[in-house]
Amino acid sequence: MSGKRLQEFDALRGIACMLVVLFHYAKYQYLDYGLGWKFRYGVTGVDLFFMISGFVIYMTLLKTQTIRDFIYLRVTRLFPTYWLAVTITFLFCIITVSYPERTSILNYLLNMTMVPSWLSAPFLDNSYWTLLVELIFYAIIAFFYFYFKTIKVLHKSITLLIILFVFNLVSIYTEHGQKIIFYFPIIMYWNLFLSGIVFYKMKFEGKSSFIYHLIIILNLAFLFLTHEQGGTAMHHVSRIEHLVCNIIFVILFYLLIYGKLAIITNKVMVFIGTISYSIYLLHQTIGYILIEKFYDIFKNSYISLILTLSIVFIISYLITNYFEKPFMQWSRNRSGEILKMEFLKRLRLYK
Repeated sequence: MSGKRLQEFDALRGIACMLVVLFHYAKYQYLDYGLGWKFRYGVTGVDLFFMISGFVIYMTLLKTQTIRDFIYLRVTRLFPTYWLAVTITFLFCIITVSYPERTSILNYLLNMTMVPSWLSAPFLDNSYWTLLVELIFYAIIAFFYFYFKTIKVLHKSITLLIILFVFNLVSIYTEHGQKIIFYFPIIMYWNLFLSGIVFYKMKFEGKSSFIYHLIIILNLAFLFLTHEQGGTAMHHVSRIEHLVCNIIFVILFYLLIYGKLAIITNKVMVFIGTISYSIYLLHQTIGYILIEKFYDIFKNSYISLILTLSIVFIISYLITNYFEKPFMQWSRNRSGEILKMEFLKRLRLYK
């Protein structure tokens, strides 16, 4: 991807990030009445994140030789920054004597797995739930890509979408179906990842046939029909509102693939996008604590919101630039060395 396209993606991440952050902050009890407005539609920001992930992860797969390399790249990309964010959140709660039900050593260790819900442990930050969805998506798409190469990824993804749609219809009437959705929430979001994959193929493989546009429409239909069967959006927006928000996201992706997204590619959105992973990991629990503390001091919702955003952004900037980026550079160099050593080893075997 060129620098321009990277900036466009950072801008999209920035939009998704601000949607989620403002949604969480505007509904918090210390700001709810003082602000005089809510930001219900921000709950759909995770949908945009999942679409972006489908696009980017499919691109990563195409550049990866083995499933082991793919796992290495994903683990080194997600876990170190996540572990740091969990540790900062844990220590922040301890220091401020907040959320005692979440701050046991055991719960801290269970959260470090990135799948605490599977272990019946509460999230240190409730935003972590989307990471489980991401991990399951990585596992499914990598398994399909590396072990069933004779069948096209897109065909497998569409087949899986149909299977999940049927499952969703059946799960309404069964208790076990709802339990499966709880442990495997990807069921409710596969259509969003699939949309990202389709947009990648339209952008870089020069394929924009009717079938691709039809898949996007079917994905929107899936979202509309399953709106009330799970996910956080059902508690905050109506079925129609949820659909409209995702139509806007689809329009943004169409603008992206046709090179018309410059309107949102400004320095602010690009900056937020570059630090969005750290913001996402840190913003909710720490943000709520800061909002409460600042409100006790200033008795003003807007001052509390601005100060909280400023601190969360500063911490996220420091983590991104002085931990995440250096570690990613080191891990990529390390990955290159490992690949070179394996190549030389195989070369010797053939001599």
